[in-house]
Amino acid sequence: REQTLNQILVEMDGFETSTNIIVIAATNRPDILDPALLRPGRFDRRVTMDLPDIEGRKAILKVHAAGKPLAPEVTFDSLAKETPGFSGAELSNLINEAAIMAARGNKKQIFMDDFEEAVDRVIAGPQRKNRLINPREKEMTAYHEAGHALVAWGLEFADPVHKISIVARGQMGGHTSLVPEEDRYLWTKNQFEHRLAVTMGGRVAEQIIFEEVTTGASNDLEQATKLAQGMIKRYGMFSAKAYTEMAISEVIHKARNGEVSEISVYGNDLLVKMTDDAEFRSRKEADFQLAEFSEGLIEKGLSPVTIIIKGSHSLDGLGAPRTFGKAQEMVFLGRDLGGEEKDYGEKIGEEIDQAVSVLINTAYEQAVETIRTHQSKLVRLAEYLIEYETVSGEAMNRLFNADDEATGDPANPITPPETPPAYSASPSATSQPAPTVPQPASTLTSKSTDGDVT
Repeated sequence: REQTLNQILVEMDGFETSTNIIVIAATNRPDILDPALLRPGRFDRRVTMDLPDIEGRKAILKVHAAGKPLAPEVTFDSLAKETPGFSGAELSNLINEAAIMAARGNKKQIFMDDFEEAVDRVIAGPQRKNRLINPREKEMTAYHEAGHALVAWGLEFADPVHKISIVARGQMGGHTSLVPEEDRYLWTKNQFEHRLAVTMGGRVAEQIIFEEVTTGASNDLEQATKLAQGMIKRYGMFSAKAYTEMAISEVIHKARNGEVSEISVYGNDLLVKMTDDAEFRSRKEADFQLAEFSEGLIEKGLSPVTIIIKGSHSLDGLGAPRTFGKAQEMVFLGRDLGGEEKDYGEKIGEEIDQAVSVLINTAYEQAVETIRTHQSKLVRLAEYLIEYETVSGEAMNRLFNADDEATGDPANPITPPETPPAYSASPSATSQPAPTVPQPASTLTSKSTDGDVT
């Protein structure tokens, strides 16, 4: 490889000017290129090709759909809006798949339901029509997917639900698709936290309804762990409340072991007197307020502590925001691309693990609260899924509105789809990596235009 690189550099040295040769190259890993390649006189002009935005997707769809008989109901605006994060190649494949679906149905035109089925095929593969599923597993899958959708519906910063399906595709027994209302290039902490809660919704629904959990949540747990780690290690999205709870837990542990002699509150500080008269400050310069400590806190068998947090803060036990760990690069030297080079010690590593656990636990509790509050909606949506297998986001909203009114909504009734269930569904955005557990029950899918966030 080094010889190849050296030969390329020789050919591009600029001494021979009469060859009339222009060298063009492309890469999806510019971060690992040898700097010698990018010096002036070699590859000195760089063009970044991002994923197309909504206008770009619309233009690409028009190019690939030229000459194909589209039904009047098909609009490029709606297709572009429902495919955020799709590359040009994926959009081309989408058009081809839709044309194939129309041809198989002996249709003279390509209809919207063909495009919707094509999106699912591009994302998750074709339907597994030969897969036989027993009624019990179908019911559990329906509640799992309904749990994802209900939590997304109930949280302010979660993306809207566009489709829920329990149709098996590839390794997925079902999936819930979330599509942002507009192209997204930045994620906020609130959006990440609600995304975590949505990811936990399927597992929570299983636990509440069946008092049992399945392997179907394996991919959800993998996504949640990866996202929580990214929030802490990559984006510096620390939680003052999370680290306060960690500090209190440590105090309680020490008190139960007889290591604490006195606990006092001084302004924003929790001052803990250790048995050796050493002081332990929990806040570490974070600006939060602690109040309402239970009586007998320093005694063994302590009662729970109530913590009140005022404001939003970035300072905590890990200090000011920073990143932790470096991705291993230099693929051409044989390093493991998926590995991580630690730039922190064991103590910080333990705090990172604790912070990740707190984020996931908080998201889990948020999902529990949402599902318990709207459990009747969960049951109604799951029953509808069991009957029709696929539900669009609009149908789900009408279903929930009818549930609120108890007697239904005569002005906007819920009607079963006249065509196969896939027609009533809005397409999802993208897929997640297949989990390692065989035949998981579901996969939660969503994608923005930022390829780093899944």
